[in-house]
Amino acid sequence: CLHCIIGEDRNTFLGHIYNSLVENGVFFVSSLCAKDSNSYEITKNDHVYRHVSSQQSLITELEQSGFRVVTANVYERDEINHITIHAVKVVYS
Repeated sequence: CLHCIIGEDRNTFLGHIYNSLVENGVFFVSSLCAKDSNSYEITKNDHVYRHVSSQQSLITELEQSGFRVVTANVYERDEINHITIHAVKVVYS
């Protein structure tokens, strides 16, 4: 669940995933997703413990990390939506 990875750890995590995959390797993402275009963080006891991206910001984050998004499905929920994304590693020459 990508929403559990916070701050700069997200870039590190996505870099490790990218480097672990072969060209066209599949990365399946499951995450909480904002109901609008605003990403935000959830805190508990004054500590950030969830990052809730908007659909577009999550797709942009994946693309900037070298992935091509094949499909993105948002599932409407009462408070926070859920998103699944099928992405593949792109190798640029």
